[in-house]
Amino acid sequence: MRSALVLSVAACVTTSDRPTPADNPTELIDSSGASFGWSCDRNGCEVVSEATTPPPPACDPTATPGYGFTARRFVAIAGMCDNTWFGRWQRPVACDANMDCPQLYQFSDVYRFECRNGLCQNADKGSYPIELITGDDAFLLCYGPFPRADTLEPGSADNIQITNWVNEACPDGLNGACALPLPGQCLQP
Repeated sequence: MRSALVLSVAACVTTSDRPTPADNPTELIDSSGASFGWSCDRNGCEVVSEATTPPPPACDPTATPGYGFTARRFVAIAGMCDNTWFGRWQRPVACDANMDCPQLYQFSDVYRFECRNGLCQNADKGSYPIELITGDDAFLLCYGPFPRADTLEPGSADNIQITNWVNEACPDGLNGACALPLPGQCLQP
């Protein structure tokens, strides 16, 4: 099942500018150190389970658990139940070099990611200026270093601390600009 949430505006590119499966890694490592398969064909790419991939989030019996990804300022691995995404489960994709980052071409727009500060970040700096992140980005970065097991329960001590850090850095809410550097153990863009 190919699932993704993409919220972005990108410049138009010609067919020759579109990435291909060869432009993508075969494995993604997220900021918590978890590894995921990354399978690409001519139609696009998807997250796949490997032997060491953490299990997807628990779903109610009528829903199917799985994996997907989000692509905005950062590309992140997401857990889901059918079409419901779990924010506390998402972690940004980590990298050591540009070739560790996915290049997305299954949508009408191309989404290129490059390695900056150890994270795969959108290469479109016009839409995603380096010095600006939103509250949504801050939550992703603040969850980033934590193992998923520590953040799945909404009232856990780690969730409360992460919320406090984001509220401190982002007084204008989820869509507002946040002060950098982010506080606490949050990853930095």
